Amino acid sequence: MNNSEIIKFNADATYSSWSYEHFLMLQPSISVDGMWFANGAYFINCLSIEPGDVTENGESLVEWFNQKCRAITAPVSLTSSLPDNAIRVPGRSVEERVDLIGSPLTIRDIVSILSRSIPRSLPDFDFKTRPPVATLYVSRDITSAEKAIFETTLKPYLGRMRLEIIVDASYFSDELGFRHPAFIQGDIDLIPARRLPRGISSNLRRLSEEDEDTWVSRRRYLFAGNTHHIDLPNAFGADVSKCLINASVLTPRNLRMAISLYGQVQIAMPITEAYSRVLNGLQVSEDDLVELSRRGRVVFLLPQSLDRYPITLIHKIAEANQDSLLLSRSLATHIVQERKRRIPLLYAPLSGVERHKILEALVNIEDPILQPLSRGMADVLGQFWSSSEILLESRGAMGLMSGGIANLIAMMIKIMTGRDLELEMMTAGASVEWAAALGSTVIPYHDDVFSEQKLTEILASAYSGVRDLTMPSSVGDVEVVVDGLLSVNNDASILDVASIFDGDEVNRIRRLVLSTASDNDSIQEAVENFNNRVSGYERDQARLKKIDILGLVGAISAVPLAAQYPEAAYIPLSIWITKYLLDNSRISLSNETNIGEFLHAINSFESRDVVMVSRLRSSISNASRH
Repeated sequence: MNNSEIIKFNADATYSSWSYEHFLMLQPSISVDGMWFANGAYFINCLSIEPGDVTENGESLVEWFNQKCRAITAPVSLTSSLPDNAIRVPGRSVEERVDLIGSPLTIRDIVSILSRSIPRSLPDFDFKTRPPVATLYVSRDITSAEKAIFETTLKPYLGRMRLEIIVDASYFSDELGFRHPAFIQGDIDLIPARRLPRGISSNLRRLSEEDEDTWVSRRRYLFAGNTHHIDLPNAFGADVSKCLINASVLTPRNLRMAISLYGQVQIAMPITEAYSRVLNGLQVSEDDLVELSRRGRVVFLLPQSLDRYPITLIHKIAEANQDSLLLSRSLATHIVQERKRRIPLLYAPLSGVERHKILEALVNIEDPILQPLSRGMADVLGQFWSSSEILLESRGAMGLMSGGIANLIAMMIKIMTGRDLELEMMTAGASVEWAAALGSTVIPYHDDVFSEQKLTEILASAYSGVRDLTMPSSVGDVEVVVDGLLSVNNDASILDVASIFDGDEVNRIRRLVLSTASDNDSIQEAVENFNNRVSGYERDQARLKKIDILGLVGAISAVPLAAQYPEAAYIPLSIWITKYLLDNSRISLSNETNIGEFLHAINSFESRDVVMVSRLRSSISNASRH
């Protein structure tokens, strides 16, 4: 074994490599020439630092690195003068990053990784550490082959510890648990299938296992440069009109309004604490939801951990129609796949060094107009790249709440207007990204106190495209594409409403909107025909609502571009970043083969998939445009 191999799989090297990559992502303005090894220690070769240098926040650079960047105990330091005998250390591969090799992990992180990675036939286990010993407890005797699986899986995460295995069936007489009671409300890590409470049904346990197994089988090639398209599950990929309601915490409107319009209503399931409120808002019973799921009219997204949801509801739905449940890791798979299409820079299959070069190019733009945006973009990308793998592995879809379209657009708005809307945008951004991945129209949360309507429109527009200008004067250019659909807002049986309105007509309208052969007259005629059906069913206008569907008009071929934007053309956000930011940097990336090929692939990408948003009119007679 040569020196580089010894270093690569040494615990000190992997922790130092993680620290090095963390530094690269968070300090893009510092030029770096690799990490090196000499005399039992590791060195990050910074080409231009001096004693007393500070970060952009005014902290001592060395103290910041040691206290906020470096993994504890990693023998790595910053230097501008390498020892004569130093040898370069290879960085982590994409696969090692995805597998969290070298990342600082908690005991619970390792339990989760082991739970997902080993065959289901292996016995129950628990993992504890008391350095220099790590102890694996197992519930029965294990074969030599099973022992080898445990050892091989754990080896990259043991650091300097040696592993002992203890067989003790009595250790497992009580549930091992997963969450610490004192922190349970803020704990959004996904509970492993092996640690689900014993009261969870076998159906749900199997669904959780399948969710984990599917993620493990897909995650590596999902982050590779070229991936095969991953189809949606049959229940979610059906060719029907679809809408998405995020009922995780906030209280939605009467479900009849959505059921009368769409063939499939996708509901982000409410967590237990919000469940009774959500039922009241939807004006349905639990049995109604179960029956609608059995019919395929309602399906559920479970972005959070299974143990955070109403146990009676998920048990009943798993029995009635288990295909109507999309669990967190499967949802995350489709969100990442869609992000890679729309903002591929987020998942650039590049090394830490290559990603640092992109960030360095962004912070070296001299144009005073573009500089604030480019530096903000570097900050958002660097923060995302420094934490995306661990958040995704531990939290599934909830680990994608940061780093996506919400963070990028919140940064742009703050720079352009001074308003900080990042927190407000996170929930709206999640709904937009879920809907984009599932091919749905977003129904934003709205009441008299708080509304996500405008934020959702802004984010849906930006996720569809931005104006092809050096400095966009605004974001969120949406126009009405379907004008004045009537929906039912009564208290009739939800099951009767679902039987009468199947969503076929609205699906036809959707196809007309997206068709190059359609015109506004044919779209409006289809709307009027549908509205006549609704009016024939419910003659009391007080029990009807009028809905407009909005989208980024410049990216929809069937809808003429708004007259006030005759010069506008729209391009994906990733192309705008390359065209107006990276191509204007003092640092050229053209000589970097991998980066150049990746950026060329971005520039050749073209997407006309527009995220639609529903807007409720204040009254039936109100005009749709503002």
